[in-house]
Amino acid sequence: MDLLGRLFGSVERVKLLRLFILNQTTIFSPEEIGRRARVATRILRQELELLKKIGFIEVKLVTLTPVKAKKGKKTKVSKVKGWQLCQSFPFLHPLSNLLKSDLVTRRRQIAERLARAGQIKLLVIAGIFINEGESRADLLIVGDHLKKKVVERGVEALEAEIGRELSYAVMDTPEFTYRYHACDKFVRDILDYPHERVVDKLKW
Repeated sequence: MDLLGRLFGSVERVKLLRLFILNQTTIFSPEEIGRRARVATRILRQELELLKKIGFIEVKLVTLTPVKAKKGKKTKVSKVKGWQLCQSFPFLHPLSNLLKSDLVTRRRQIAERLARAGQIKLLVIAGIFINEGESRADLLIVGDHLKKKVVERGVEALEAEIGRELSYAVMDTPEFTYRYHACDKFVRDILDYPHERVVDKLKW
């Protein structure tokens, strides 16, 4: 259990807090919450009820996308119970700052998540990991013999812990080297703006 998990008494609770804070206007169905945060159904019910009781989240109705009805029949629109962050929660701002600050300390964990993906030569973090909202990507992964499936699983695990989908790019070393020296706009936008290099084994 990480530090915030110990502080709040539950790793799952921290995941849910982040999910709502980083997606403040989104109404989530219970199924979507469980999928994105990777929280078991039984635990999820308990945690959602607790967060509701303290006023952190509130119940909203989610309109499901209607299935196209057959000709001559009316399209049925159904609604289900969803959950959304309560903007009037008294400790929203300090809690938000605390959870976002914790992301900045995750450099080592990010590298560990992706260590089995192959020979990583450059791992750049930006965006959400350094609290920089204007970044083109949150992660840039460069290396040799990279296993895309392993990268995807590592990123998905990070997304579940963070509570938000990550924007990331994966390149092999020759492609990155070419694009870097050709002043590729996407690469330059990442490297010319605030970022941190968690791994850097390239000969620039």
